[in-house]
Amino acid sequence: QLTWAWLQEHEGAILDFSLEQALINHAHAATDQQILDGLQAAAEGRAAKIEEVWAGNEKSIADLVRKIQSQALIIHSDPENQAILQRPFQTEMFSLYPGTLKGLWEEWQELQSDDFNDIEWLAYKLVEDKKQPDKTDEQAAQANRLPNYDWLAVKNQHELVAPVLLINPQLVGYDPEVGLELLPGTPFESALPAPKGGNTNDKVWQYKLESYAEHIRLVHEAWREEVWPELAPPARRLEKAFGWPTDLLDEVMQLAIWAHDLGKLTVGWQTWAREWQAAIGLTVPDYAVAHTDFDPRNDQHKAMNKKMGRTRPSHAVESVVVASLYFADCLKAYPDVARA
Repeated sequence: QLTWAWLQEHEGAILDFSLEQALINHAHAATDQQILDGLQAAAEGRAAKIEEVWAGNEKSIADLVRKIQSQALIIHSDPENQAILQRPFQTEMFSLYPGTLKGLWEEWQELQSDDFNDIEWLAYKLVEDKKQPDKTDEQAAQANRLPNYDWLAVKNQHELVAPVLLINPQLVGYDPEVGLELLPGTPFESALPAPKGGNTNDKVWQYKLESYAEHIRLVHEAWREEVWPELAPPARRLEKAFGWPTDLLDEVMQLAIWAHDLGKLTVGWQTWAREWQAAIGLTVPDYAVAHTDFDPRNDQHKAMNKKMGRTRPSHAVESVVVASLYFADCLKAYPDVARA
């Protein structure tokens, strides 16, 4: 209505750039201002929530985490595979919006009804098996540490809700460039969890003293050599679809790599790092570090961690707060990317 009223008032006028701007302002300035005011208020609200978290109010953490519905999927042909049942959450997964699956259910049923396809089942949902076989006290104590899982056949679209769904590979496909395809295509099955080694020390992790500069270099190297080659094709499709410059997403990720540990550069965190190194009798650095020495098999390290671990300053939220300022400045021309 505002646009029509303005056009009637300026009937016969030549619509040059200045008049076009006047039309846009007349029709949209008030609404745009309301949006900007709302964004400013939301930003102030988020800042207040961050302050509350720093002050120890853990309830505010939930308000800072995006609430996005998603359904985890495993693509595999064998519901009785014990590697998956024993460690379903370590199996390769995909994540989809729940409504997407429900919309596919009828199509899957039609595929199954065609005898030519020979599809025995469509989907299973993961459930915790409460039944425990008779065990000795020691066996029961060991079993109680990890839940037992089982699969229940999904009978209708309303049952497509579970911690994890197992989808028959005959219903989907996978393309290295496009990703998961929600129709029969190139055969694919989720990678199974790596087998557990008999030696409990096989997967022991430890940290070595590492400068901040070296840490960023190694993370960047891993991104360029191991991660980006796989993500580059879909990223470029996304850039093309939104009209973004080629490799914009790569540059954004490099910025994220540079900024992800900025919170460790505070005086408090670096002071703690030097005090920790001195306490365990190892090299006390005179440069900014990202990691200190720590070996969980070392009794001295474990004892000192109990004593000093709680005094280590936080850094993750601080990194996000500082990095967000750089992201907002660097991505002014691409607000959608900045928000993501």
